[in-house]
Amino acid sequence: MRVLDGTTLAFPCYDGNGMFYSMGNLVGNDKVGLLFLNFERPHRIRVQGIASVDDNDPLLADYSEAQLVVRIAVTEIFRNCPRYVHRYRKVEESEYVPHPGSHAPLAAWKRVDDVQASLSKRDQDRVAREGGLITPRGI
Repeated sequence: MRVLDGTTLAFPCYDGNGMFYSMGNLVGNDKVGLLFLNFERPHRIRVQGIASVDDNDPLLADYSEAQLVVRIAVTEIFRNCPRYVHRYRKVEESEYVPHPGSHAPLAAWKRVDDVQASLSKRDQDRVAREGGLITPRGI
């Protein structure tokens, strides 16, 4: 999440399952509510706003492997009760988080032969480059 100014936030959209349900929902209904949690010191902030999704946003270059950038025009911010927030600490970062200069590993399920027709051309090409197809028994 990036704060661009006093009323605008932005964040990247990375490939998950390739279905873009969340991004499709934002295109259909641009009203959003974001909940920011601090798990080490229970605290929550709620942000209400209007979202826009752009696959040509200038910020895209700042986020390795991101496919879209979501901008939020903030309409309201308020504290949200942290009463039921459990305390957690980050142990390690997921290997799937993109980093500049390297590619995140390909999710094994994207190599399954039965899902190929649902994948983007980009993912299908990556499957071919990185080990080829597997059957569900091979996961």
